[in-house]
Amino acid sequence: MINSKDSYNLQGEYWIGPNYWPAHAGIRMWTDWRPDQIQIDLERMISLGFTVNRSFLFMPDFMPTAKRVDPIMLERFIKFLQLCNQAGIKTLPSFFVGHMSGEDWDTPWRKNRNFYTDPLLLEIQKVYVQTIVNAARHTDAVAAWIASNEIYNYEPNGSSQEIADWGRVITEYIKEIDPLRPVSLGEGARGPETSRHIENFETRKFINFIDFIGLHFYPRSQNPWHQSFTAAFRINISQFWQKPVIVEEFGHSTTMGSELNQANYYRTVLYSALINGAVGTLNWCYSDFDLYEDRPYIHHPFEMRFGLIRTNGELRPSGQVMSEFSILARELCTPQWEKIDCAEIALLVPSNYYYKYPHDYDTEFLHWYPLYLDVFSHMKRAGLSPRMLLEPAVELEKNGQLSHQLELDPGKYPVLILPRFKRLTAVFWQKLIQYVKAGGTLYTSFAQDSWIPDWEEVFGITSDLKFGLPAQRTWQSLDIGIVKDWADFKTDTKFYLSMANRSPDLAYCPIVDVKGDILLADQDQHPVLIRQKYGQGQFFYSPYPLEMIGLSNPGDEVDQFLQKLYKSIWQLHGKRTEIAFDGQDLEYGIWKNLETRRLKIIVLNHSDVEREGTLEFPHNVKGDAIPNSVVIESPTKIAFRIDGKQMLNIELQLIN
Repeated sequence: MINSKDSYNLQGEYWIGPNYWPAHAGIRMWTDWRPDQIQIDLERMISLGFTVNRSFLFMPDFMPTAKRVDPIMLERFIKFLQLCNQAGIKTLPSFFVGHMSGEDWDTPWRKNRNFYTDPLLLEIQKVYVQTIVNAARHTDAVAAWIASNEIYNYEPNGSSQEIADWGRVITEYIKEIDPLRPVSLGEGARGPETSRHIENFETRKFINFIDFIGLHFYPRSQNPWHQSFTAAFRINISQFWQKPVIVEEFGHSTTMGSELNQANYYRTVLYSALINGAVGTLNWCYSDFDLYEDRPYIHHPFEMRFGLIRTNGELRPSGQVMSEFSILARELCTPQWEKIDCAEIALLVPSNYYYKYPHDYDTEFLHWYPLYLDVFSHMKRAGLSPRMLLEPAVELEKNGQLSHQLELDPGKYPVLILPRFKRLTAVFWQKLIQYVKAGGTLYTSFAQDSWIPDWEEVFGITSDLKFGLPAQRTWQSLDIGIVKDWADFKTDTKFYLSMANRSPDLAYCPIVDVKGDILLADQDQHPVLIRQKYGQGQFFYSPYPLEMIGLSNPGDEVDQFLQKLYKSIWQLHGKRTEIAFDGQDLEYGIWKNLETRRLKIIVLNHSDVEREGTLEFPHNVKGDAIPNSVVIESPTKIAFRIDGKQMLNIELQLIN
């Protein structure tokens, strides 16, 4: 979905490096100024293969009064840029830094006025920005400007439109002074369109004036797959807005996990980001601190142990992982290599995921984000490469104008997965019907109190639903049998899904008549999956909320079932990709060298244990120096194995 013609190319390289505070000072870098130590850090970044760092202009230091930037701080910032130039590394300075590492610091001139709307504060901000940008715009050391650091913590108040208006004013002011560099907001893309964490920071309102989306995430999920696929999910859902995406901030404190697992987590995020099309990855942070008596570390001590570098100067295993990754990332993000897009199946997200319609009694549903992350993870674990699509919102504050346009082309996306058939706008439901009629395949599953009209007629069923009364099973297990062989489902197998949870979200749809084919059935021979042909396409409908069952009662059995379900629908009804991949819990990316016709395949194992996989090609291939874990089974097929939480780099030559 990234459209590089309409955006900066981020200077044509993969941004890889740390968020930076020096070990001796932490956030007191500018007041405890030690340029010799900073120079050592910058030179070490280069030795590790890093191309950028992210720096922070701590606003209470730089703008202690409303009249001007502190001249000593400005001088030190210019010196920092000179040090970056000398070392050969670029930096991404962040302007409005009042929040950092678990505490918020204010300036005396703010006086509790709203940072986004107060006219006097806006003028002070412009003085600040103008002084900094004018001092730095002629240097080669600045890769991009970032307006803030998670400013929603520093100033949480303000409507979404007020915040968007502020963002436009600031970014356009920066570009007016320095039109050659990309600009972003630094808010972490944690708004309703991604994680739904911050309601009033809406990415879709920023995309016309920011040049890239910068993700911040620190997932603390009890589900290992959710944690492992967070990077891929957030990159994909952010790319929908057609801007380059970087992982601007991710990390793992060794107070919360071992150094070995920190390294494994880094490997997962870094290679998953590359595979999913991010154009940069920055970790938090460069080094550890031993600042026990300094705020914010005195009350957030875990913040002292995020570093790639220990306080004694030793490189952590995570630092070695990031250094090794930098070599590959910088190689592949050059004009000689072209990434092959394997995504043709799509995960469809309804508009009330990110937009609040009036009097919608589904707004109390708290599981939107984990639901879609769970489905996305299952699709990835099944060897699929889903694209995220967001239904356009009918924005009532704009007189019903759609938030964006979305064309549903069966040729481009032959299969759509829509879990929980609960809410869609009336106009988009009609578009989905036309999509299927034109040859598309739509899978969806039941949700109690659906608002979507005429679905029974379209799906070819008659139900026995009763208004306001969820139909519940008393079973402890949903026993699923295969009515007839299809795709990966064979009649000699059964699945047993736990039904311990009795939430209304797990209610099923009682069916009294079916016109289509019943492919899966429960222990009472009630349909579990129905296939209904419609025009040139077809619907797959489950009268059970299968994804909600999986989310509420997680386990290997339901995981395997859902993955087989999505994969089978794709195999039976999807257009075949040029290169066929098969493997459990594996994520992959394929790059083609435009000059030599060599292929580079990166495979990442999200599991803790060894996994195996295969790749089949439309043409003959050969490998001159392939790893021992790779076997060429035929001229067009290779097989491989990969250890838990590891990556595999396979290079092959296409033969005419």
